[in-house]
Amino acid sequence: MTFDVHYLGAGAIPAKPLLVAGFGSAPRPAALDPACPFIPVALDLVAGEPYEVWTSTDPVRYGSEQGFATAATDKLLFASAEIDEGGDLEAAARRAYDALFALLDQTGYPHLLRVWNHFAGITDQVDGMERYRRFTIGRYAAFEARRRAVEAAPAACAVGTGSGPLALYLLASRTPGTTIENPRQVSAYRYPDRYGPKSPTFSRAMLGTGDDVLFISGTASIVGHESRHLDDPVAQMNETLANIDQLLAQAGRQDGKRGKLRLKAYLREPSLLETVRGLLESRLTEADSVVYVAGDICRPELLLEIEGICLKPGAT
Repeated sequence: MTFDVHYLGAGAIPAKPLLVAGFGSAPRPAALDPACPFIPVALDLVAGEPYEVWTSTDPVRYGSEQGFATAATDKLLFASAEIDEGGDLEAAARRAYDALFALLDQTGYPHLLRVWNHFAGITDQVDGMERYRRFTIGRYAAFEARRRAVEAAPAACAVGTGSGPLALYLLASRTPGTTIENPRQVSAYRYPDRYGPKSPTFSRAMLGTGDDVLFISGTASIVGHESRHLDDPVAQMNETLANIDQLLAQAGRQDGKRGKLRLKAYLREPSLLETVRGLLESRLTEADSVVYVAGDICRPELLLEIEGICLKPGAT
């Protein structure tokens, strides 16, 4: 199986991808199979191509279940959904993850590898609590109800949009992945109570698809559990890259064994582009790729976040 993600223009999207996400106002591509999962993500494109396209050389079957559009191979399941908050993000997150876990159980892909979560006003206060913390409570409740261990939680990110519903897409597998934690950081699911009544439920990274792919969670300038380098984008970028380097090392992907990187950089302000791009792309090779989008990071003091995948050398 050849598995990859590409950042493409509408005219370059293949006939039957696993899933397509469109940034900003990018519409569903006209040539896309009508049954293929497409998720609009209300994050404005800053630099790069407007579509995130996940592909596999294995045959793909499209479907719909539990409110999710799905694309399955014999080994993997992609799914996406938009969930109306109904005025209560905590309840919406619980409904979304209850449906997600029911989907995985019913389709026979029980092992969650990666989840992307996007919703509006991520750091806004509602009845005295930040919306991200309300989302975290709802998500945790679904994990608890299904008796899913937080130590086996998937790689994930939660990045705020300017508007729109809770948008969620995910990748699951028939076989379990291997969680990777960062010794420079406290595991997110072990954060102290100062970050909310329930800790975020994700792993720093996840090895999956036969260890061919390292899924890197949203990574920022955090050491231990504390944000570092307030108001300094250069220092935040360097700290973020140090954390990614540590994850690569923990997964045995450093130096000449790294493989291809496919990265997505979230910028709190588009004006950060040139600073961030110069630092990031000096570390990349011609085989790597990156896209930049504008999004609100889950801590107001953080200026940027980077996530992506690292493909094992020879895996594609």
